[in-house]
Amino acid sequence: MAAREWLVRALLIVGSPALFLAIAETALRMAGHGYPVTFFVPVNGTEGTNERFAWRFFPPAIARTPFGAALAPKQPGVYRVFVLGESAAMGVPEPAFGLPRMLEAALRARYPDRPLEVVNAAMTAIDSGVIAGIARECAARAPDLFVLYIGNNEVVGPHGLTEHPTLARLAFAAKSFRLGQLLAPSRQPGEWRGMRMFLDRQVPFDDPRLPAVYRNFRENLTRICRLGRDAGAAVMLSTVAVNLRGQPPFAWDGGNVDAPPGGGCEAYRELAARHPRNADVQYRAGVACGDDALLERARDLDTLRFRADSRINDTIREVARAVPGVVLADAARQTFDFYEHVHLTPGGNRRLAAFLADHVRKGNGEAGDAGLTNWDRRRMAADIRAMTSQPPFRSAVVSPDLDLPVDRAQALETCGPPALRLRCIELLRESGRFDEAIAQYRMQLSQAGDWASWRAGLGSILTEAGRHEEAAKEFDAALRANQQLAAAHFGRGASLARRSLWSESAAAYRTALDIQPGWREAQVNLAAAHDAMGRRAAADGRVEEAIGHLRETARLHPEAAEAHYNLGALLSRAGRLPEAIAAYREALRQNEAYAEAHNNLGTALARLGKRQEAADQFRRALEIRPDYSEARRNLDLALR
Repeated sequence: MAAREWLVRALLIVGSPALFLAIAETALRMAGHGYPVTFFVPVNGTEGTNERFAWRFFPPAIARTPFGAALAPKQPGVYRVFVLGESAAMGVPEPAFGLPRMLEAALRARYPDRPLEVVNAAMTAIDSGVIAGIARECAARAPDLFVLYIGNNEVVGPHGLTEHPTLARLAFAAKSFRLGQLLAPSRQPGEWRGMRMFLDRQVPFDDPRLPAVYRNFRENLTRICRLGRDAGAAVMLSTVAVNLRGQPPFAWDGGNVDAPPGGGCEAYRELAARHPRNADVQYRAGVACGDDALLERARDLDTLRFRADSRINDTIREVARAVPGVVLADAARQTFDFYEHVHLTPGGNRRLAAFLADHVRKGNGEAGDAGLTNWDRRRMAADIRAMTSQPPFRSAVVSPDLDLPVDRAQALETCGPPALRLRCIELLRESGRFDEAIAQYRMQLSQAGDWASWRAGLGSILTEAGRHEEAAKEFDAALRANQQLAAAHFGRGASLARRSLWSESAAAYRTALDIQPGWREAQVNLAAAHDAMGRRAAADGRVEEAIGHLRETARLHPEAAEAHYNLGALLSRAGRLPEAIAAYREALRQNEAYAEAHNNLGTALARLGKRQEAADQFRRALEIRPDYSEARRNLDLALR
């Protein structure tokens, strides 16, 4: 009996924590706390991609989202293809014209009579460890073909080189549960800064931690291939093409080295031999000699490791040989057009898609542009220019596509496939067809998932259309789903400003800036809100409050001469002449041709008895505006 009691007590002791955790997890799920961690989530009787999938691996404020699409139950006879990878596979800067869409067009050209579905299951900023989890879900959804284009993020991804890799993996695993999400830090500020986030994390080619990264990549890639094969799908594994000739290394060991005298190929080869670890020297020698081996070495020596290197691609080839039934497409040995280091132009994606499709079936079918227009080319070129204007890029990529003529009516004619819906919504908005854009957004929300970012986008268009109450509801819905969505706070601020609710608008902009510091448009709008509050306070005689608001306006928007001018006018009205003079001088520093600022500065100086300086300011105002009668009167008074 005693033994039985001891056993029961032991079971209770061991079982109670597990029981408590199970009850807590169930209660949190029933209460709606937390977020789903699967890549696919239920959407109105079907499935769609999960906007919050990356929250397990990144703070919500900087987490990227997958391509938003619905996944209906597979119909008989449909050939279903999943494309897995990172941003290059997803199709940055515009997935509507990325590899998955171009591959769909290429396969339709080769299989015109076969029902076909290509699913974009790739995503920005992830690595093979995350992709393995996505692949497991894809394997459960009746795949016919896995296309794997993976390898650019193995060092910089969430499973890459971290200070405590085991702790990081445990944290990711814990956040698979709602209890783990509850215990995670509730507020994780930050802003997505792209590749700039890694400027202080340079990794030389012989870093002792890299072999573990390559081992993990091999294991993950093998697992992904076997998941596809076990699900009955064909698996195509591609090496990763990167820009060798058009993208210099981002960073390197050994500092800057002067060009050799004469600058010929042999001189550069000799220089490269003297500086074997200097990626920049290897790159310049490779360009001078047209030598791909030197260019590949430059890429491998790059200490900011944003491109698949030789060891990554060699690992891909080895896995393709080792896993039975896997087809290798060696894209790294082909030539493609890139925007910058890894992201392909629409033409590059079309050529890559044709190359991969030829490994499915040899044929002569040609893929079209999948609805690509000049409007799309110009928009993508602008996105790439903005991205490459920031470090670690040495100079912005300026494409001739930026100058293409745009015919929005022609672009709108291509608005058919669901994959183009978000792009078409933007086209409709630009064309002032707000009701149609709103209807398309509501369709996207009902068919592909209730994404907070789409709610915020819908709210912004409703605001432009003057439908402020509806806009407020959309922003509130977005923020209930994701309090860290800076765009929703920003949009809410814009909607409130349209109704002259300046204090509430300022609070919304301030929250957006807390989440995404340095957001220039939010700073300018917050400055405008303070300006409006300052004018209102001044009109009501609350001068000190008004001065406080206008100081904040000038601080937030320092390059706006008018902000400093308005502050100076209010300070002058309050009799605080030295401060007013400083504000006017700052306005003139921003805009030297600001005649009113010269005149008001002169008036303030005259009130302090500095008549000669005042006269100089009045004369300058008249040089700018000879018909400025007030400045003429003030000059006459100063001279008398």
